[in-house]
Amino acid sequence: MTSAPVRQDLLGILEGYYLTQIVDLLLRTGALADLRAGVPLARIADARRLDGTLLAILVAYLRARTSGIVPDGEEGDFADGAWLGHLLHQYKGAFGPCLERLEAILRAPETGAALVDWERHGEAFGAAGRGASNAFPLRLLAELQVECIVDLGCSAGGFLLDFAARHPHARGWGVDSSAAAIDAARGAAHAASLDDRLDFRVADAFEPATALRAAEREQVQLVTAFNLANAFFDPRSGKPFCAWLSMLRAAFPERLLLLADYYGRVGACPAGESHGYRRAMLHDVAQAITLQGIPPADRAGWKALLEGAGATLVQAFEGTHDEVAHFMYLVQL
Repeated sequence: MTSAPVRQDLLGILEGYYLTQIVDLLLRTGALADLRAGVPLARIADARRLDGTLLAILVAYLRARTSGIVPDGEEGDFADGAWLGHLLHQYKGAFGPCLERLEAILRAPETGAALVDWERHGEAFGAAGRGASNAFPLRLLAELQVECIVDLGCSAGGFLLDFAARHPHARGWGVDSSAAAIDAARGAAHAASLDDRLDFRVADAFEPATALRAAEREQVQLVTAFNLANAFFDPRSGKPFCAWLSMLRAAFPERLLLLADYYGRVGACPAGESHGYRRAMLHDVAQAITLQGIPPADRAGWKALLEGAGATLVQAFEGTHDEVAHFMYLVQL
């Protein structure tokens, strides 16, 4: 992570706007995947029914002013295609409509949440949550000898799928408010022959007791909530973090919670370090304009909230990755 005080001037801001619009269009038309696969421009234009002359101009501009997006013959690190799609679907696709109505949100902040394009949000997370990123929490669950969990805000079920594949006797429930995400999770579980041990349900993860019956909740040894709790930090949303935690304690008394999230950075970055936390600050703004709020900036802030709701922080794991300060807490409910 660099500490160089790099900030955008007005021309950089305008250029970024144009480049984002172009890359997102290429992503949605399929032309971006073609370009990254080395398909000639003329063939892409013909297959995608795009104007070849204009396409060539836009691609030439991208090659001159971006790195890692499209091949230019001088690439060093070439951005992973899935990661590129994740960022575009999330920040341009899902949260972009909020930016287009920013004045309305400034006048009535509650309108922000309704403007999110949840279909694009689902696309951002549809293939996420599998593989290397799950290695550490899976190892932790193995050390704790946990075989029955509920994953709140499970998205497309990636963590539960990896959990069940690794443990032949594992049982799990996944809860998410997105019907499209749950459909994708169910399809993936069926394809992997895991649907006899994994159960995915459409429900509000803020009210965990409504998702599982009492007899099912009794079986749960541990609750996981990855990148979910950050949505509960705008008091105007009616979904405060401490209330969610209290409901968790009531639904799963004396169980463990594995909470993974991030530290907010807008207004909390040390002087000269904002460039090293670009994505965290970008996400803070997306959270703010969608009535989710910005989470605490450090362990002390989160710990105080946990203790205020009667929970205990047992162990903390922290690190910085992809310009975000992440953490994973093991919490006693």
